[in-house]
Amino acid sequence: MNNIPYRLALKLATGFILAASMAACSGSDKPSGSDAKAAVTAMLGNCQYLEVDDFKRDNGIPQQDGSYVVQANYSVRITPTGDVKDFVENEYRSQISEAGSNPTAINIANEQGMSRIVTATEQACPNASQRFVAHALYSILSSPGDFDHDVEVQVTNAQIHMIKTDNGWQLAQ
Repeated sequence: MNNIPYRLALKLATGFILAASMAACSGSDKPSGSDAKAAVTAMLGNCQYLEVDDFKRDNGIPQQDGSYVVQANYSVRITPTGDVKDFVENEYRSQISEAGSNPTAINIANEQGMSRIVTATEQACPNASQRFVAHALYSILSSPGDFDHDVEVQVTNAQIHMIKTDNGWQLAQ
């Protein structure tokens, strides 16, 4: 009869040790790669026209205040909206055709076209970082004509500042 409580206690202790070791290995004291990718996706406003690809968490640095800086590389695929595609394929190409070889007219069409594309993308993604959207589009497009299809911007050595909340790791504000 004495063996039954001992076996029960042994099973309970084994279960507790297993649960504790699993909790210790869960890495909840630092954000995972998927936590950091989710934070970047949130920074992009969860916008259907901005998709995070090839996310690679390279390193992480705990901060004095309990926050965490994740170092990562990733790419963002930017898809033109239907309005942007229509503008590029019709209006912009018409303006360039009318400009002929006039460099001033071409420059004006390019500047106005880029401005229109950035504005349209920002409006389609109102919760995205507007600074990121504008910088990405201006850095990867040589002219509005390049944005009649998806484009991809590479983000290297990104510093993602995160903080642990009741809902898990989030982008620090």
